[in-house]
Amino acid sequence: EIPTLKAECFWGTPDPEPLAPLNPRKPRSPLIPGPLTPGSPCGPGAPGSPRTPIGPGEPCLPFCPGIPIAPGIPGAPGSPGSPLCPFSPYEAHSPLSPLSPFGPCTVATPGGPAGPSFPGSPFSPAVPFLPGSPFCPFSPLRPCSPTSPFSPL
Repeated sequence: EIPTLKAECFWGTPDPEPLAPLNPRKPRSPLIPGPLTPGSPCGPGAPGSPRTPIGPGEPCLPFCPGIPIAPGIPGAPGSPGSPLCPFSPYEAHSPLSPLSPFGPCTVATPGGPAGPSFPGSPFSPAVPFLPGSPFCPFSPLRPCSPTSPFSPL
């Protein structure tokens, strides 16, 4: 059974200008709060929206402060394994991540190869936005922060 996640959400829509890496995404028009589960209604810019398709360069996960998006929440839009979205922009491996200045990188799995943005990578040290990074600056917009709304930590 897929758990129901409720939150007051803002959904991604195209911006006329690009956003700088590590900057918070601009708030969007608030939509009706409701369950974030496969098949649920979604607003403009969200996958499956009846009103508008997702914009170019936009993350496929709704911007929903207050809920952690993690593999332990099956079926959440944007979470690993979700049928609605192949990745979460709040995951380090997302090429659309507003948290990562490194661009696309290898999807790291336990025991698997690491891309340049992952701990243990031969290409670079652990980067600030990764949980467990010794360089974590504890920004509220970064998953390694204990105050982050996007982190179960």
